[in-house]
Amino acid sequence: MVQNPFGTEVEIVNKDSRYFRRKGILVSPAPGGAGYCIGLENGEADFFCDYEFLPVQNILTLDKLDVKTLSQSFNQSYLYETNRVVVYLGKFTNEDIEQAYKNLAEQLASGECKYSKAEYVLALLSEMQKYDAEAIKDPIGEMITFIQWWVEGLRNHVTKDMKDKRYFETEHFKIDFIELD
Repeated sequence: MVQNPFGTEVEIVNKDSRYFRRKGILVSPAPGGAGYCIGLENGEADFFCDYEFLPVQNILTLDKLDVKTLSQSFNQSYLYETNRVVVYLGKFTNEDIEQAYKNLAEQLASGECKYSKAEYVLALLSEMQKYDAEAIKDPIGEMITFIQWWVEGLRNHVTKDMKDKRYFETEHFKIDFIELD
């Protein structure tokens, strides 16, 4: 894992931790180098291994099948700070996905939907319908990876001598899905 700069806002992503989904600031390395100290929002501090937390911008919460929520998958306004993304994923049935697709298609056809990424979300919902509800991680993961691959190419194009200036490495990119209860 790539080390994050101290002062980075992070969130605990270890589902087994009592601090799961709590936010804090990366403060310092732990004594002996066995992790990092994170100052939590309420003033507490604790030590965590590097796989237990991520910068908050690397965490997507897809708990609804609406345009605003699903459009997070297409976010191009920032670059991920590490090679790992966590997606908190709500539980959806095939019927939920089908209904969300139908509703959005109707909104687009009538001109009611004004979100800029609505067509992309409709395409994502269409792809999600091709999978069993248990396997919808595949199209979501593919979309996130594609967007970051595109951003990586753009960044390489505009940086001097094709040298990366940030941490994202497409060949090592990993998406972890954590199902919300």
